[in-house]
Amino acid sequence: MSFEGYYQRLCKNGHSMDVDCYIESDKDRCAVCGSGIAWHNLVDVTNGSYYENERIDGYVELQIKSQRKCEHCGSILETTYKIPKREKKRKWLTNLTQYLRGHSSPRKVTISLP
Repeated sequence: MSFEGYYQRLCKNGHSMDVDCYIESDKDRCAVCGSGIAWHNLVDVTNGSYYENERIDGYVELQIKSQRKCEHCGSILETTYKIPKREKKRKWLTNLTQYLRGHSSPRKVTISLP
C-alpha cells in the first residue's frame, strides 16, 4: 500500500505552504519571505479525508491573522495565519486513535507527535 499526503507548513511570519510529503526542497525556509518554518502538520489522504462527515486526515483549519488587499480592486494579495497550538493536533490524534481502534483489526495503535 502506498502513502499519499502532504505537509501543511507555516513560517514564523504566518505564510502558509502545502508541500508534498515526498518533496525535499527548501523545507526549512518560507517560499514567500525566506524565514524558518515555525509549524508543520502531516495530512494523510491515503484513504480519503472524511469518514461519516468527520475529517480523519489530520488537516488543521488555519485561522487568518491578517490579509493585505489591493487598494484598487480589493483582491487579496497576501494572507498570514496564526500558528496553531499543539493541543489541536493532540485532539485530532486522539480522535484518529479512537477511530482506528474501533475500525481496524485488534492490534495496538500507536501514534506519536513529531
